[in-house]
Amino acid sequence: MPDHVLFKLPIAGTIKFRNRNLPLLLLLGLVIVCAAKLTEWVYFWMFLCGTYAGFIYLRYLQKHSNGARGDESEAFDFATYVNFSWPSLLKLIALEQTC
Repeated sequence: MPDHVLFKLPIAGTIKFRNRNLPLLLLLGLVIVCAAKLTEWVYFWMFLCGTYAGFIYLRYLQKHSNGARGDESEAFDFATYVNFSWPSLLKLIALEQTC
């Protein structure tokens, strides 16, 4: 999926929202909905586990036509998948080695 700018907010300069921000934005939106008691927290945990399982599949298990498995590029690690500001913590959570 190309990394297009979806929309911009003129807050503190300009905040740009891109395709790579969608998983984290959806997760934060679901936290707000659950905190407002509009739905149950079980849906938050289902979304979180589904996001993590999707990352594991794409990173390590997906078969390619050339026989390779997964996406081993440095641009596709868990910290960039959710675009979080604590990449070392997320690398620990994603069971990746930190060098």
